[in-house]
Amino acid sequence: MAKIYTLFQNLRFGVRQRVALTLLVGLLISLTINSWFSIQESARYTNEEINRSGQLISKIISHSIANSVVGYDYHGIQLFIDEATKSDVQYIKVLNAKGNTMAETELANKDLTGLQFFNASINIEDNTVGHLTIGLNTDAIIATIDAQKKSLVIREAAVIVFILLIELLALSILIIRPLSLISVALSQQTNNQGVLPREIELNSQDEFGDIARKFNALRTQLNTAHQALQGKVNVADKKLRMANEKLLRNSQKLEETNRELVNQAVTDPLTGLFNRRKFQSLIKSSIESVEQSNESLSLLVADVDYFKKINDKYGHDVGDKVLQEIAIRLTEGIRKSDIICRIGGEEFAIFCYQAGSQDAYNIAEKLRLLIETTEIKINDNTLKITMSIGIATPGVGAALHCPDCLYRQADIALYSSKSTGRNRVTHFHEVDLDDIEDLDVKLNMDEQHRA
Repeated sequence: MAKIYTLFQNLRFGVRQRVALTLLVGLLISLTINSWFSIQESARYTNEEINRSGQLISKIISHSIANSVVGYDYHGIQLFIDEATKSDVQYIKVLNAKGNTMAETELANKDLTGLQFFNASINIEDNTVGHLTIGLNTDAIIATIDAQKKSLVIREAAVIVFILLIELLALSILIIRPLSLISVALSQQTNNQGVLPREIELNSQDEFGDIARKFNALRTQLNTAHQALQGKVNVADKKLRMANEKLLRNSQKLEETNRELVNQAVTDPLTGLFNRRKFQSLIKSSIESVEQSNESLSLLVADVDYFKKINDKYGHDVGDKVLQEIAIRLTEGIRKSDIICRIGGEEFAIFCYQAGSQDAYNIAEKLRLLIETTEIKINDNTLKITMSIGIATPGVGAALHCPDCLYRQADIALYSSKSTGRNRVTHFHEVDLDDIEDLDVKLNMDEQHRA
């Protein structure tokens, strides 16, 4: 029974289907019980009717043949029972008082298994003169009673169906329809404004109507509270957006300031090139990159020839303009992958990536010629400038893992260019260090040689 209940609960039926099924099952059970009692009552009635009919027929026949039995009229008795067995009585046997058979129905072609037998005494004036046995065929009686039972069952079934329809209709109107309206209202989604758009359209004066009215009142309260809350959220959201925008602007300004500070920290203010601080960072990272990737690198150190005389003759403003023009020419002459720095006064350093000693020499010679052919207008005067360049390439006469050594060797090559006539390009591996007497002293006298 528990399994049947669980199965019934798990069926995906609506309320109307479940109610109908419940009523149908209940009425079928009622019909079955009522039919069982009707059948039992009908069976009892059938037995009583058969017994009453058998006893009545036995009494009539025994009374009819009593005189013939007393007179030993065998022939008359036989004729009577033959005539009597043409109806529901299928078998008759007559015995005298001594128990001898006086007459009996012919048994040929007769099936006695379906007969019900009755015994009766044959009496005359309270004296028993014989005995009678009859076999009664009950098929007609049973058929009549069965027809009555069938008619009764059909009437009961019709009544049950009618009751089922009436109850289902009443339940649909009184219970299922209100529940459906409530279910639809409870399952609705909020609209774009976040409110419940529909009320429960139910005005009945019963419990369902009370539920609908309470829901509608609660819906109104919720929508009003939501609208008020939404207004506050919009105001807060607007303030938050304004605060975020202000914070974003401040953050952008701070980033711009930081970038400017960083650029200022690594940028030469006169030429706009990287300064010595950036040069020191680049030479270290460049050496590390060469070690890891085995790529080629060359460092060029260039110095303007006789720059001190220009400053002394024309003044520092003219010297600054000369440095700016040289920075422009050098920037135009290097490759996109190269990096140029002003590392002090009139001295520049150029990192040539993916450039061996010969490639670096070609780049340096190009830059030297570019500066040599540059004319700088100063009022009515035209200045012609030259530049000396020194080159160092790690692994080509220069140290592999020492940034300071790489710069020192490029500076030695520059010193060699200066000491051998200026406006020259010299690679460190070309320098005969034995020809440079007291190299440290001469390097310390850099300002004198570059003047």
